[in-house]
Amino acid sequence: MDIVRLERGKYDKPGKRKIGLMIDESTRLIKEGKFTKALSICEDALKMDPDDVVVIAQKGVAFCRLQKLDEAINCFDLALQKDPKFVHAIYNKAAVMMLQNDIASTLALLEQSINLDSRLCTVAKNDEDFFYLRSNPDFMMLVGT
Repeated sequence: MDIVRLERGKYDKPGKRKIGLMIDESTRLIKEGKFTKALSICEDALKMDPDDVVVIAQKGVAFCRLQKLDEAINCFDLALQKDPKFVHAIYNKAAVMMLQNDIASTLALLEQSINLDSRLCTVAKNDEDFFYLRSNPDFMMLVGT
């Protein structure tokens, strides 16, 4: 699962700096396995800006790590309603679909995310969430292995 990366310039504006710091903190907590605390920080950030797609997707990552896959998908879908090309929501939704063994949806979402950001080809190739796809011919063709 790709932890959402900050779009740094977006959080340099007054009123957004605190949200950027909260995203940084939730990322650190997710890496440390403190998923419930990360989720709480995301919820606090959303009180400040309920339309922030980075925070919404980060909340989805926390839900995924808590094995609350339906809630994770809801977060990624909400982020995509607000920004249909938000690549991190698409990629992370693909990871959740893989956890649900929905190979067709996983591949379709991966293709969509790679078309938006070709660097995700390398990320997906090495992402443990897609380990079981590594011998799948469609996945191999998609990521170039």
